[in-house]
Amino acid sequence: MKRNAIWIAWEHHRRSVTIAAALGIPLIAPRARERSRLKRYAAGISNTFGALVRCRPAVVFCQNPSILLALLMVKLSFILRFKTIVDSHNNGVLPREGRSKTLALLAKFIHRYAHVTIVHNEALAPVVERNGGRPFVLPDKVPDIPAAAVRLRGPKNLLLITSWAADEPYEEALEAARLLGGAATVYAVGNYRKRRIDPSAAPANVVLTGYISDEEYFGLLRSVDAVVDLTKRDNCLLCGAYEGVGAGKPLVLSDTKTLRGYFDGGAVFTSNTAEDIARAMREVLEKKDSLSREIEALKARRGEEWERKKAALLSLAGLPDRAADARS
Repeated sequence: MKRNAIWIAWEHHRRSVTIAAALGIPLIAPRARERSRLKRYAAGISNTFGALVRCRPAVVFCQNPSILLALLMVKLSFILRFKTIVDSHNNGVLPREGRSKTLALLAKFIHRYAHVTIVHNEALAPVVERNGGRPFVLPDKVPDIPAAAVRLRGPKNLLLITSWAADEPYEEALEAARLLGGAATVYAVGNYRKRRIDPSAAPANVVLTGYISDEEYFGLLRSVDAVVDLTKRDNCLLCGAYEGVGAGKPLVLSDTKTLRGYFDGGAVFTSNTAEDIARAMREVLEKKDSLSREIEALKARRGEEWERKKAALLSLAGLPDRAADARS
């Protein structure tokens, strides 16, 4: 069965799910996570070839990371004559922050020979251009968060969204919660065990949720007063921040040019020190009502912008905009 386009991903990521659905493109993603990296790659390659044989697409969107998937799609595009559009996360544009010459060369090849390289923000586009590629800036789509609610512990509650990764100031955020004291309860999502954090040593006002389902996560997101999402990266837009906007929640974000440029309403910005994060947490609670109104305005404005970008991307790919056709 021939399809105009498919989207292939080797890693589960909400961005791929959301954007593929918005574009009306079938997403082919792994069904199970193999423990062995070698087995994951073997399964990914097998599923990818199967999808190409079944669908015979004119356009293939793929997620980077995996850089191996993106490289495979670009090379196969010469043989099978399809357009490759690579959705490059930060690590796909600058693998290992540019510290690996080998990965940098692979990224350069992908950027140069992909039909289009999608980047998340304007700061990353010049990297693709220098590598001879054709960048297209497409932030995450502000998601529709299901209406759900859960009973929370405190009269004031914050949601700290973290993957406990090295590029996140999670230690400073926990210390900020300690400084906040009884002013709010801080729910910290994600698998904290991978950092060997002892729950008994966490501040009394912190709830370490561990891994939770999407349903539980959305319930927390809808029920808290504000969302805290922090990064040490300069050129990074945060999935949790988009989700906060989707839920209509004020934000506490790291003070970077990239985050200030996109989240230009409804957010309090902070340096990544415990003292300043605590200050921002207090401020977002004090100004909750006015910041919530700003977030709703931001959500509407960014939604309209995203629809325009979507139409432009489909045009670049040579694909129909069925949603626009249905409206006309």
